[in-house]
Amino acid sequence: MMNYVSILKKNGELENTLSGNPYKITVLSNISIHQIKEVLEYTIRKQGVLAQVTIGNYDNLVQDSVTCKNNNLVIIFWEICNMIESFQFKIGLLSKKEIETLIKKIKLEIDIVFQNLRDSPLVLINKLTPIKVEHLTMLDDKVNNVVTVLNNYILKSLNKNMKVVDLDLILASVGIHNSRNFKHFYLSKMLYTVNFLKAYSNYILPFILAVNGKAKKVLIFDCDNTLWKGILGEDGIENIQLSAKTKDGLIFSEVQTLAKTLARMGVMIGICSKNNLKDVQDV
Repeated sequence: MMNYVSILKKNGELENTLSGNPYKITVLSNISIHQIKEVLEYTIRKQGVLAQVTIGNYDNLVQDSVTCKNNNLVIIFWEICNMIESFQFKIGLLSKKEIETLIKKIKLEIDIVFQNLRDSPLVLINKLTPIKVEHLTMLDDKVNNVVTVLNNYILKSLNKNMKVVDLDLILASVGIHNSRNFKHFYLSKMLYTVNFLKAYSNYILPFILAVNGKAKKVLIFDCDNTLWKGILGEDGIENIQLSAKTKDGLIFSEVQTLAKTLARMGVMIGICSKNNLKDVQDV
């Protein structure tokens, strides 16, 4: 896997090979996240898109949302651990009324940011995730409750140009301990590791490729031992396996389901096979 220094070098080399109008991205955050600039640029530039990433001012998300609405893409990192200093610890000292006041304040900030970015081409806002403190598990429920309330409010308030990124999926793929560095967070408010930022960049890449005409639109299947188990011309329809009724057919049934799902999302599904057309149609 490439380290951050290698990414810096390769990213600079790619910048000099790409032409055309840049795809302008601004990242707004209430934590320090400067390393995402080169990581995200490199991930996108490898696909032939001249990405230019700008990082907003630290913890100035609401104010910065006024100035970046004309960019091609705005990404929002809003971290619960820095909405107030040491949130995951202090929540144990907050009264119910103080927590409600905090939630009301954050909801108001969400409203302002969403209003400021209503005309942006595309906005990706990360789903809030709780910060687990292993020796203070008795506080997890309080943190989780606040996170749930705010995530529900975000989902309810989304504009048509906004999509939510589920950070829990990315954290699960990389691993919590490989995704976050609390030593760096306490030193410089830099919560996420380069490994996480690489996984995050790859996760949101399809959104960016789609709007730049780089998304894959067609999926071509063979038939034998691809859409079903067996060779149709030799085994006959009665002996191939393609449904969940058999153990071997189950995986092929799942492939078919995936193909149908992609078709409903606009992907064209095709077949390239030496089978007789009528035999395939009969199946």
